[in-house]
Amino acid sequence: MQGLITAATTLTALTAFTSLMTTWYVIRLDGQRSKSDTFFRLAAVINSDDMRRKRGKVYALNRDEFSKWTPEQRSAVDDWLACLDLSLTLYKANAINRDVYMYIFGDVTLRTVYQIVPYCNSEVDARGDQFLIPMRIAIPEVVSKWRKLARKNRFPLQLTVSRESQTKITPDSFEGDAGLKSFSRSYH
Repeated sequence: MQGLITAATTLTALTAFTSLMTTWYVIRLDGQRSKSDTFFRLAAVINSDDMRRKRGKVYALNRDEFSKWTPEQRSAVDDWLACLDLSLTLYKANAINRDVYMYIFGDVTLRTVYQIVPYCNSEVDARGDQFLIPMRIAIPEVVSKWRKLARKNRFPLQLTVSRESQTKITPDSFEGDAGLKSFSRSYH
């Protein structure tokens, strides 16, 4: 009788464990599908013709002369900032695969943030500390990821910001930029 009870208890425990592992696997698989779906939707927005055109305008700007930007240029920057803020909100919330984001959109993110940070800082001063919070929180993590991937030879250590400026950035120069320091620090 004791052996039968032990066998039944062992079988129940094994069934519970198998059920738990199956549930964990299904939840994990569902989470990966959700991340993939979110990423594809985000990619559709980032890669839309309109956003590509606006990003092109951002790359062509002189970052230090943001006060001279035309209303059309500011509008392009503001639209791109809204898209980038959403992207980095999803990045920070781990709602998308961070490695995949870096491989596909890391250079775009880093180059454009570098390009528009003086304008962003002026907008934080004008609009308040709530402006671009997700971006300001996520950028240090993105730079840390950049550094780690570059060390593993899985991402370039140096990026060219634009054809127009030919400015080169690295994780060190990015973190050392006064405007970027102010931008990230202004929220923390």
